[in-house]
Amino acid sequence: MSRRLAIILLALTQVFSPGWGQMRSGQDFKGGIRPTTVQFAVKDSVSLMMDIYEPENGKDAPTVIFMFGGGFKGGRRNGFGETAWCSTLCRNGIRAVAIDYRLGLKDMHGINLKSVGLLHNAITIAVEDLYSATVFLIENRESMGIDTSRLVIAGSSAGALSVLQAEYEICNGHDIAGVLPSDFNYAGVMSFSGAVFTKDGRLRYREKDPCPHLMLHGTADHIVLYKGIKVFRQNFTGTHRIAKVFKKNGYPCVIMRFDGNGHEVASAYNTLSDECIDFISKYVNGSSKAQSDALISDPAIRPSEWGRGNFSRLY
Repeated sequence: MSRRLAIILLALTQVFSPGWGQMRSGQDFKGGIRPTTVQFAVKDSVSLMMDIYEPENGKDAPTVIFMFGGGFKGGRRNGFGETAWCSTLCRNGIRAVAIDYRLGLKDMHGINLKSVGLLHNAITIAVEDLYSATVFLIENRESMGIDTSRLVIAGSSAGALSVLQAEYEICNGHDIAGVLPSDFNYAGVMSFSGAVFTKDGRLRYREKDPCPHLMLHGTADHIVLYKGIKVFRQNFTGTHRIAKVFKKNGYPCVIMRFDGNGHEVASAYNTLSDECIDFISKYVNGSSKAQSDALISDPAIRPSEWGRGNFSRLY
């Protein structure tokens, strides 16, 4: 965990602008693209900001909203790795929007996978903040040149749980998703080591079919469990079991299982940026409905001490 925190704390200076359009991204900035930073919401007296990485041809670009990882207790939208990944997307004609969200487990200790109420609350408020960012982009779509039919959500670890959960809530017509337009859905989900929380047993998408998913996970992940865990009728359904639901029902998906890797896959988004760009090209810009499932051994994603930890060690 200490190595993870060291990476997170290598953060770039925040860049604040008084309003959209007064600073254009595209300039090199400490190894990345200079974003435009705006406030999209205030929650619990906390100002929530987003960094917008605008590509040269932004009018025709898909948009990816990215949620950082950190166990709902740490992390930031403009860390070194997050900035590098968003910059890579931007250079490849994709608008990237890295957002803040409230950290529901900040300063908490002694949390474990049986602390269902606390975990569920942390996921819920993160999803609420993602929806607020989405509404902000929808409401400002004309001035920002955003195609709302090509909004993709992506996340790492806690962020991955949040984006998978956000799509689950939409597809089941839950009240939390009522802030979004009734006919809205995301164009894609990209999850680096995520899971879905369900209160009523097994994972199901009852009212809408889920949008295409790219799910990447280490088979030896003991932090966000690759298969998941059941506590009474409440489930954390990991990538392995989400994939079973998608494959059974014919939902479009790309599953990448990293053989023997732990939670380090959650922070491998820069190593795997080509796979993300390819997914957006085929499933968001294109209309692929295909299913792909691969067991991968990637020497570029090296097992690490923090990646082989477990959930309890985080807290």
